[in-house]
Amino acid sequence: MKKFFCMAAILLTFLFSSCAGGNQMKETESVLKTQEPTPAATEDTFSYPEEKQGIKCGYIMENYVSKNSPSQTIKGLARGEEKTIVAYGTSLTEYTGYANDLKTIFEFKYPDKATVINSGKGASDSNWGRENVESFVADHNPDMVIIEFSINDAFLERSISLGRSKENLLYMVERIRRVNPECEIVLMTMDMPLGIHFDTRPDVEDYYELYRKTAEEEGFFLVDNISDWKELLAEGEEEYLKLVPDGIHPSQQGHRKITVKNLLNVLYGVNF
Repeated sequence: MKKFFCMAAILLTFLFSSCAGGNQMKETESVLKTQEPTPAATEDTFSYPEEKQGIKCGYIMENYVSKNSPSQTIKGLARGEEKTIVAYGTSLTEYTGYANDLKTIFEFKYPDKATVINSGKGASDSNWGRENVESFVADHNPDMVIIEFSINDAFLERSISLGRSKENLLYMVERIRRVNPECEIVLMTMDMPLGIHFDTRPDVEDYYELYRKTAEEEGFFLVDNISDWKELLAEGEEEYLKLVPDGIHPSQQGHRKITVKNLLNVLYGVNF
């Protein structure tokens, strides 16, 4: 009889514990479901998430503080103003380029305020840029335009002289600033082509130098990526081709390592 009562007591204790545990679990689940989301960090302490929309960017955006930026566009975004940024250039812009990451970063950092438009066009040059600047850029009434056409202006078969390249560039800026006289212009040098891509662009560095001089003369921002690409190339072609697999188009990883990093550094006035 004593054994019976002992077994019954143990069974009742077990059942009571199970029910209590079940209730506790339900209460925990209820708390998790109704818990308020963690408030977003302030703009100056914001860290870009390791992964968003399947894109791993990995930029520590708390390093990029808007109040220190030399750009009025960035400062305006930090004040809560709506701003439009257009990336205009070749396939280096259109495809797995910097523009798509910039869109992800800015639209997350400045939600409902930053609009980033990728107006790149594969195989284009500044002649095409000149012809299409109204519909691809000016019609968006941009506050900032990022431009890179020099790598294809240097392509021998296009027969675009340095003089013509500069004329096209300044024409594009003039048409853009007819819409918004305060629009900020960012010029970019890109990577160093290899193999046949260099053979057909033997003077590409002269076209990059044109962008440098024009940026200085006109007061444009300059993102001088070629310096970093040449440093990487100095480590050997094998290392270079890891980030520029076909010898001319940087991979997404390559753009993140060099192009996007340098662009953010210029726009925020830092050097990471």
